Amino acid sequence: MNHFSKITWIVPVLITLFGCQPRDKKNNHQTPDLSAVCPESDNIQSITRYLFFVDVKDLSNDSCMNHHYRCVKGTGEEEGVEWLSFSYYKDKDLAFVAETDWVDTTRIARITFLSANFQLRNGLPAVATFKEIKNELDTLKRKNYPDGSLEFYLKGDTSVIFTFDVTNNETLYYGYQAINEIPDTLRATSVVVFR
Repeated sequence: MNHFSKITWIVPVLITLFGCQPRDKKNNHQTPDLSAVCPESDNIQSITRYLFFVDVKDLSNDSCMNHHYRCVKGTGEEEGVEWLSFSYYKDKDLAFVAETDWVDTTRIARITFLSANFQLRNGLPAVATFKEIKNELDTLKRKNYPDGSLEFYLKGDTSVIFTFDVTNNETLYYGYQAINEIPDTLRATSVVVFR
């Protein structure tokens, strides 16, 4: 093989391997492709998959999440027990809250999605009317709470709970006897996903 043939073969290989990847000029390191690891901005499964495996000490400055949201770190407290919480805002609206539990404050244990923009599997909206999502709810494993909250598990997944606020609904406030007592217009106020 002559000298010219070697160059015509080696140069394209070197360009492909090293020349086409962006570099950070400040420290001459390759800029990571965040789209490969960062969650989709409005997809519940994508966000939970990401946040459940990230160390919380890095969440306030996480470039993936801060690309779409503004994060405010806080502390939750109930009966003298504290845990970390991270509130994520899109524009001025609270989109979701990621929380550790009081036993392990290094990992996210629960994420509460509050925005109608979020979707679960097959485009199922997070905040929807009972009529829109009742076929996806496990109505046999329901949870009644006397504090004005009505909750249902997602069929086949007890880590996902749809929450309905019934504080202003005298009929449902203390529970219900039959599923047809729940009005189709009742709107879910959040989806909670547990680790």
